[in-house]
Amino acid sequence: MELTSQEKLSYDNIGGGAAREKFDDALFEALQNIQDPNTSHKKPRQIIMTVSLLPSEGRGEASVTVEVKTKLAAPRSVLTTILIGQNKGAAIAHEINQLALFPQLHEKGNVTTFEAVK
Repeated sequence: MELTSQEKLSYDNIGGGAAREKFDDALFEALQNIQDPNTSHKKPRQIIMTVSLLPSEGRGEASVTVEVKTKLAAPRSVLTTILIGQNKGAAIAHEINQLALFPQLHEKGNVTTFEAVK
């Protein structure tokens, strides 16, 4: 059976345009991930599109599945330091916080010199 050019299957019309829409959504997601300052600029982002065609026994028709996956850069890790101790037999932890250690150095409108801290 010969198809006319109007009926010819293509990337643009497969699934009523769903393949292109899935790709466009994945591209947007990858571009958003690139713009995220919490991700590495060195890791490539990938869009993987798989089109599967499963023919019928008579080979006159086929089921088509379009799948789009993305591989994006993960958010960067956060590094901090905690101090661990006990309070009444229970383990406790506190994050080291420079502002808590030297509050006089961070008051608004107040400049403290090293001589004043000594």
